[in-house]
Parts: sequence; C-alpha cells; structure tokens
Amino acid sequence: MCPCGSGKKFKRCCGVRRDAVVSSPGAATRMKGGVSFDPSVNAYRAIVHSWDNAECIGEPDVWQSSETFPTEDAAMEFYKAKIRPGLAQILAEAARRTDSRLVHRRLE
Repeated sequence: MCPCGSGKKFKRCCGVRRDAVVSSPGAATRMKGGVSFDPSVNAYRAIVHSWDNAECIGEPDVWQSSETFPTEDAAMEFYKAKIRPGLAQILAEAARRTDSRLVHRRLE
C-alpha cells in the first residue's frame, strides 16, 4: 500500500507521481527526511526536503505525508519503514541510468 494513505498500491499512486518528492534526481540532488510538527492538526508528519544542489543552498522542495501521528517517534518509525525505502529505490534507479553519474549516500 502507498505510504501516503490513499489506500492505493504505491506503483499506482506516489510511484507514478515520484516527482512529488523529487523529479529525476540529478548529480547534485540532496534529500533530507524526518519528521515535523504540524500545528494546524496538532500532530507530527513524515517529511522530505529536497534540493537541486548538494550543499542544500536555497529553499528546498518539501513533501509531507498525509498521515499524522501523535508522537514524534511514531512519525519517525513511519518515515523509516515507509518513506525512506521508496526514496532509496528512486536513487538506486537513478544510479542505474547510463546518462549520468550518481553518488549515493545514506539518506539523512
């Protein structure tokens, strides 16, 4: 099932809309994920920030889960189990492309 909470399979939901997190990662794409408190719903959400440069300069694109969690730990467990593996898969696919060189480090 898709981690966004839609009830659809990942490949038919966010797997199709990968650009919601990051469009085709380039040589200098940087992503950081974790959790953030959302005061509008008084709960935590899993988040991913992505920059188009390795130095994290400028405003990042921000994606956040539609699911909310009562604690920071619960949101982090969701991120580690549902979000991080999908991001790692996107980066692995980008590394297999022959038209670019990609250095992959563990997602933060």
